[in-house]
Amino acid sequence: MPKESSKKTVGRPNKKEKLCCEYCDNTYYQPYLLVDHMRTHTGEKPFKCEVCGVCFSRKGTLRKHVFIHATEKPHKCLFETCTKAYSSIAMLNRHEKTHTAPRPYKCAICDKDFPEKLHLSQHMITHTKEKPFKCETCGKGFTRNFSLKVHQTVHTKVKAFKCHVCDKTFPGRGNLVVHLRIHTGVTPYTCQYCQRSFKRLEHLKQHFVTHQTDKPHKCSECDRVFGDVIALRRHQKLHTGVRPFKCEYCEKAFAHSNILKAHHRIHTGEKPYKCDVCNKAFRCSITLVVHQRIHTGERPYKCSICSKAFVQQSAVRKHEKTHLPKSK
Repeated sequence: MPKESSKKTVGRPNKKEKLCCEYCDNTYYQPYLLVDHMRTHTGEKPFKCEVCGVCFSRKGTLRKHVFIHATEKPHKCLFETCTKAYSSIAMLNRHEKTHTAPRPYKCAICDKDFPEKLHLSQHMITHTKEKPFKCETCGKGFTRNFSLKVHQTVHTKVKAFKCHVCDKTFPGRGNLVVHLRIHTGVTPYTCQYCQRSFKRLEHLKQHFVTHQTDKPHKCSECDRVFGDVIALRRHQKLHTGVRPFKCEYCEKAFAHSNILKAHHRIHTGEKPYKCDVCNKAFRCSITLVVHQRIHTGERPYKCSICSKAFVQQSAVRKHEKTHLPKSK
């Protein structure tokens, strides 16, 4: 119930006059701030999304929300050689300034130039491989402070972004956007070789391997080979024995945070990755990708000796050993 108060709550306030909330002791100088605050008590959500129907208490929150639905990007950059496109004219205008603004700060290593000194400093990290932003919990390093803040939500368990379809919560807006594709069926990442499309960028990267024949990066500890150095470094962590990501339910520890997340689902029973053909659900995204090949008939991994094709890379590695001469 609203509390009784002798303070003025209506009319145009003068410079010293405060507007008092009827429900609590909060005070404001601006009427619109009081109106926004009052909705936290009344539960009023007057701003409705025309696409999905979800309502918000603030207009600004609705503006941010609508970008979740923005799968089309009709606003294309007109500068020559630039292929970028955006879902809003405001985002396009912001991007086009990167073409027109003076760029006095030049990299001494690769001659790339930048409009601001800060941008040059951030770029230099790509040459030095420095990761100055360290997580105090697990020691993992990052090239940008923003990436560190996103990573820290793994430890804090704060999940402020909620799906309006299934009520699942996420630590970052980007995580929510990716999750919503499970409900909408949007697959924005398309393979340039075969036109297959995927909900996640990492699924597309995993798929690219099926088209790649040249794998020059070999692990010094085992016989595994990789198409790019990033995949090799990720694999080599398995040999170091360092496992900083510990399970809160059992004693197990893992070298990568994504493996820990997948392991957590063994305890929680969560299976967020659902097949859109047969509705079978899986704990890991890669398991879903492999499963979907049952429906598509895709066998992307071929034996280098006899050309026999397989659904999984591990299966073709096992098969290729059958061609090796048997030891006496």
